[in-house]
Amino acid sequence: MEEDFESFMKSQLRTLKNQMKIIKDYINRYEERSFRLRRTITNELIDALIKRFERNEELIQELNERLESLSLKLHENLSQSVKELREEISEAELSKAISKIFEEKKIKVSSKALEELKKI
Repeated sequence: MEEDFESFMKSQLRTLKNQMKIIKDYINRYEERSFRLRRTITNELIDALIKRFERNEELIQELNERLESLSLKLHENLSQSVKELREEISEAELSKAISKIFEEKKIKVSSKALEELKKI
């Protein structure tokens, strides 16, 4: 009977060892898959971040180009406005000077010459 019990215990021990080996193999496979999955996810995240960064760089470049274009247009518009304003001021000053001359009657100007001056 003792031998049967000993044989039974040895059999149970072998079964436990086999089960432990199976569990250990399963854990090793799980860890390996888990590591590969983490590495894949990490690589995918890195790729996604790189793509996002590259897209952001493209958007920044596009915005810089638009800003430069708008800046040039603004400069052109300002230059044109300043030019027009100077012309208006010159015309106003000329008209004022001509009116003063007529009032003081120091210089006589013909109507034809006056019209030509106003056109300038």
